[in-house]
Amino acid sequence: SAGTYEIISGHRRNYAAGLAGLTEIPVHIEEMDDDMAAVLMVDSNNKREILLPSEKAWAYRIKADALRHQGKRNDLAEENLEDAIKTGGMKAVGEKNGDSERTVRRYIRLTYLMQELLALVDAEKLPIGAGYMISFFNREEQECILHYFKEQGRLPGSEQLTELIELHKKDMLDGETVREVMEKEKAKASKSGAGFSI
Repeated sequence: SAGTYEIISGHRRNYAAGLAGLTEIPVHIEEMDDDMAAVLMVDSNNKREILLPSEKAWAYRIKADALRHQGKRNDLAEENLEDAIKTGGMKAVGEKNGDSERTVRRYIRLTYLMQELLALVDAEKLPIGAGYMISFFNREEQECILHYFKEQGRLPGSEQLTELIELHKKDMLDGETVREVMEKEKAKASKSGAGFSI
């Protein structure tokens, strides 16, 4: 609204200045729309040293949406962000942060994970690559993987993921097939160590 300002970048500096007792700080004032503000905010936040994968994923998604809304990028102008991810056009989203188009696409895909699975990526219990692959599963299929993890404390590795992807493609991925794939690998591991003794 008229006469008000919003901090887009520099929240921590402003907070530190307040702690130091400063009542005035130098600022740069620029008039911009919400989309431009979102782009600037994402670019400045992505420069932080410690950034969780989920923070980076959502930042890139917000920036891609903002660039798409601006209509300045024809390669991002598809109605559907999912189409923009598939067809490319992510180069502009990651260029200020030095991330390739492929990396940006992978991060944005993480936003299609259920919140609990994305939290496992942040906690480094689920690798980003595995999270990316699981993000293509529908919600029910993701819930099956999460349920198995809560029950057994195990997440699929690369071999299991390959099998689960094939089941997903055949529309056969459910709680029972997740369990079969995961238990098959568990049985293989215990068989190979069966004759070992100390």
